[in-house]
Amino acid sequence: MNKTETTTASPRMVRPPKLDGTVLEAMQACFAEVARHSHRLDEAPNPRTVAAEFAKLHDLVLTPAERARLDKPPLLPGSLWDDRAWKLLTNFITRPEFMPVHLVRFALLTGAIEVSDERITHRFVRMAEAYRCRHPLDLKAIGDAMQEVRMSSAALGRHFLWNAWAQWKPFRWGTEAVARYFREHTDLLVEALTAKDRHASIAHRGALEVLAQMSAIPKPLIEPLWKIAWTGPKPERPLAQPCLEKTPDCLEQVKAAVGSKSADVRAIAANWLCRIGDDTCEQPLLEAVMKEADELARAAMMSALERLQVPLSEYLTRESMLKEAAAGLAKKQPKELEHFPFDQLPAVHWADNKSRVAPEIVRWWIVQGCLAKNPQASPLLKRIAAEIVLTDRERLGQFVLETWIDLDTSPRNREALLQRARTRALTTQARAQKSLADLQAQMAKASAKEREELNDYLRYLQENAATPFEDIIENELAMLREFDRPTAIGSKGVLSVAAAMCGPAAVPVIKGYLNEWYGTRAAQCCALLQLLGCLDDSAAIQLMLAVGARFRTKSIQQEAARQTLSLAERKGWTVDEMADRTAPDAGLDESGALTLDYGHRRFTARLLLTLEFALEDAAGKPLKTLPTPLKNDDAVKAAESKKLLMAARKGLASVVQSQTARLFEAMCTQRSWRYADWDQFLNHHLVLRHLCQRLVWSIHERGRLTGTFRALPDQSLTDLHDAPVRPAKDAEVRLVHESLVTPAVSEGWRRHFADYKVEPLFAQLGKAAFQLEPARAQESDLLEFLGHLVNGLKLRRKAAALGLIRGPAGEGGWFTEYQKHFASLGVIAVVEFTGNAVPERDLLTALKALRFAATDPAAGGSMPLSLGEVPPVLLSECWNDLRQIAAEGSGFDPDWEKKTQM
Repeated sequence: MNKTETTTASPRMVRPPKLDGTVLEAMQACFAEVARHSHRLDEAPNPRTVAAEFAKLHDLVLTPAERARLDKPPLLPGSLWDDRAWKLLTNFITRPEFMPVHLVRFALLTGAIEVSDERITHRFVRMAEAYRCRHPLDLKAIGDAMQEVRMSSAALGRHFLWNAWAQWKPFRWGTEAVARYFREHTDLLVEALTAKDRHASIAHRGALEVLAQMSAIPKPLIEPLWKIAWTGPKPERPLAQPCLEKTPDCLEQVKAAVGSKSADVRAIAANWLCRIGDDTCEQPLLEAVMKEADELARAAMMSALERLQVPLSEYLTRESMLKEAAAGLAKKQPKELEHFPFDQLPAVHWADNKSRVAPEIVRWWIVQGCLAKNPQASPLLKRIAAEIVLTDRERLGQFVLETWIDLDTSPRNREALLQRARTRALTTQARAQKSLADLQAQMAKASAKEREELNDYLRYLQENAATPFEDIIENELAMLREFDRPTAIGSKGVLSVAAAMCGPAAVPVIKGYLNEWYGTRAAQCCALLQLLGCLDDSAAIQLMLAVGARFRTKSIQQEAARQTLSLAERKGWTVDEMADRTAPDAGLDESGALTLDYGHRRFTARLLLTLEFALEDAAGKPLKTLPTPLKNDDAVKAAESKKLLMAARKGLASVVQSQTARLFEAMCTQRSWRYADWDQFLNHHLVLRHLCQRLVWSIHERGRLTGTFRALPDQSLTDLHDAPVRPAKDAEVRLVHESLVTPAVSEGWRRHFADYKVEPLFAQLGKAAFQLEPARAQESDLLEFLGHLVNGLKLRRKAAALGLIRGPAGEGGWFTEYQKHFASLGVIAVVEFTGNAVPERDLLTALKALRFAATDPAAGGSMPLSLGEVPPVLLSECWNDLRQIAAEGSGFDPDWEKKTQM
């Protein structure tokens, strides 16, 4: 990376106020406390030395002597930056006397900025976040402060642009907090956008993220942006294009590009014009499509015209499709499809005249998809699919999906594997014999004592060398089957056909693949999620929501979140609104029942308030189970009815679990519904209404709480005095929480539930509520249960019961936190403890802190939140989680650090 100093204005040599003695005394006391708590006293800083060094903070610049001294080990080694030290230091650096230059010098003294290469560390990032909670601060102010001590302010910009691991997102400070700095450092953005080393993709992403926030694009960056937009890596092109749309002649240049000599550029331009959606885009696309010879570019143009709602009937006749297919199939076919069973493709028919779709057309869809390498269905293919008989197209889509998965997961051809196993077996056998001969030669020269020591190794090598050759082949074959499986990722584009054609049957197949292959085939899982995002099916949407909210593999979770957000935007909903509108109903009819047909007899499974199915016969007589079919019953229908009931019970359990979690999160985040929407999508939903009846809701009008209510089985509403409630259609509805109502209201509702023998869905009322003191709003950690001892296995069980999952494991499988994700808010609650191994062992552990981070699953990364930034109900609930976990142990122990050391 080029580290040439950026051109900037001369440093502003304005001396900051001199820090008085009280500040230095506070500093000395702070470091004395750090030293007192340190495990590693040999590394602990000397408070007097620290105070003496810190006294120089009022000086403006670093002298050469100071820089040389600071290039040695810092006053506060990284090993001492634990939770208590961090809290002490945070309280100190947020003092009102501190200016940005003091912050920078303090970072230099403590090693948070490394002098030798002016490297910004993650500790300085945390410092800056903490400082900004009490003082105005943006990137420019930090850069100016670095210049004031004669450091390069470019180091700050490079850290921001080139370090994906840093996960620093000052955009939360406001757009100008970042843009002001980079308007003065455009050369850093040019350097990042034109980088070509192995870290180039990181730099490109960083620069594009900055430019997306700027209202105008600086002139030196326009040419590099065009280069990325046309020929850059595929993931970067859609990031560069919106930046270029801020430039004056962008639209005209994109229109002109549909006539480019490059087919790739023509396709990119077509898709870009479609996204811009300007009325003037239609004519250039129509002219270009008439003379386009490249199949992929023509398909992109046709899809763009389809999105622009241009009639395509004259360009998209079945004769023209057959002609295009014949021309495409006459060319060399992709090698990725050499094993695809084209001869087994199911026949499909046009819906209007029931004539068969020419097999060449179907085959060309698959070949064209493979060439495009995009598993998502184009609008054009979706339109064509709509003209095919529904059952036919779903059968074709399912065949393509299952075939692709089979090609991706089935072992390779046995003969080819056997040949490779023989070759490897010869090598293994020769190596074993050579090792035995070498050892025998060594032992011939060794003393009697040395030979005795080598006897066990000799026997081991003799056994290896004597292994029959056929046994070696079988061992090698087993390893090849396990570790040398094929992959169909190169042909993922064929999934676009499945994306356009598949029905609900695709969802369990994709879910099964995700659950089995999440650990080793993340790219394939992401491709299937892109397919899933094209299915207009409630089960598909619910699967994406579930994976996006919580999944084992981060990249798969992020892809699900991206697809969920994209689908919601296409439908004009928020993600929460989409979840409401697509909640599954377990196959119930409008009356909340399931009809089970035996042919001669019929039975009914009716959903009770207890969220269980009650069986009854045609006369209304209760049944414990479905009866055995009689002779005059239809055996096939009876078997299907039993399967239907089993699937409904399983589906109901899944709906109740997922929707209960969603409602609990809605309480924590204080999500609000417009009453009319709540009544339609929750109160009248066949399953959700039963959940709503076990909760207390509040009404808000003009931002003021005006009442509380509970829903009844007939969908009417009542207050705690049994009076009817009729909210206005535009009133806001939220879930009640203990911290938001008076003690009298809380007690009244608890008595109401007891009187009517209604079991609350989850605890809203009656438990302790945590109220954050205003003075603690800028703190990042809750340390109320620091040092509470808990057995490691008890901690795991209680954490799991409360919905927390194990955090990331580090070296040796050691992890130090449990997490709870609140996907709708983009927040993670983190319970930190002294640590355990994976899988958990029966160790004595101690709780340390509760903290929160803002996340962006779609983009990755997270940033710490201050406690004041966390919604009060969510903070109270997580505090209660921690309180319950602490109650599983023996309480606080002043020697917790020693007792939990490994």
